Amino acid sequence: MRAVVISDKSGPAGVTVKEWPDPQPGPGQVSIRLRAAALNRRDYFITVGLYPKIQFPCVVGSDGAGEVDGVGSGVTRWKQGDRVVILPETGWGEREDFPGGGFRILGMPDQGTLAERIVVPEECVFSMPAHLDFEQAAALPLAGLTAYRSVVSKGRLEPGEWLLATGIGGGVQTYVLEFAKALGAKVVATSRSDEKLEHAKRLGADAVVNISRGDWSKAVREVTGGAGVSLAVDSVGGETFAEVVKAMGNTGRIVAYGATLGNWTVPAALVFFRQIRIEGTTMGSPRDFAQMLALVERAKIVPAVDRVLPLESAGEGFALLERSEQFGKVVVRIA
Repeated sequence: MRAVVISDKSGPAGVTVKEWPDPQPGPGQVSIRLRAAALNRRDYFITVGLYPKIQFPCVVGSDGAGEVDGVGSGVTRWKQGDRVVILPETGWGEREDFPGGGFRILGMPDQGTLAERIVVPEECVFSMPAHLDFEQAAALPLAGLTAYRSVVSKGRLEPGEWLLATGIGGGVQTYVLEFAKALGAKVVATSRSDEKLEHAKRLGADAVVNISRGDWSKAVREVTGGAGVSLAVDSVGGETFAEVVKAMGNTGRIVAYGATLGNWTVPAALVFFRQIRIEGTTMGSPRDFAQMLALVERAKIVPAVDRVLPLESAGEGFALLERSEQFGKVVVRIA
């Protein structure tokens, strides 16, 4: 079969499409003929060596949707032709609050979704939301799971609350916006790009703030009538995290799942006196994934897809991630 293979740390230029061994399902496993896959920043980080325990060569990709084309012994739930989306991880374990020691993300060291076929454990297979096509469904898994856990499981967002989505434009943050609106919350989105902020308004953002223009936490507080936001979901970190804290209301919650700009700078006194709670999160449990898909189905949420590329042009998608030019997900169509 054809697959997108990473063989070194040369970045997007080193992304190639090659022949790769065709996997076969064993007991308790399901074989899926992939129709589409989506890229995540994790995939780009692997191409430049910024990820722990990289094993080359590897087939990357955590997000995928397609059709069942075979099952191993003991699998009775799925049949050939079922339209499915893949949980992008294995081995979460029994606890809801933290993954177990066997936790792994698809796409290095295990074969990922940027290939014509993949074999995964039966528990990683879920029905596609009926209103989505393969490209839209492939855009959901990793980013949607991370966003759902941030907003719902960790953030406990309530209808009517204000949510701050920093760095709007990436896959996770676009879902943070869409999920928050589906749950009846109000959203203020931030970015350095006016173009991305216009996209955010079209997705339903109640207010937008360009962080390159002065004291942006003050602007966020003004949007909320001076009260500050109830929940902030942040992936940026660095010195901008101090502005996130300043934008919070009393007893506000901050959920962080990344640190693109490095370690946080935290105004500790504000955390104390406003009694702000800061929580970290990574990915999510299978239960989170099932509940995320249910919300997408119930609210008829359509993922924000920046563009769809053919498998042979997957390298262009990695270059887009490198430049952070996308709004929403970059999807690869697998013919």
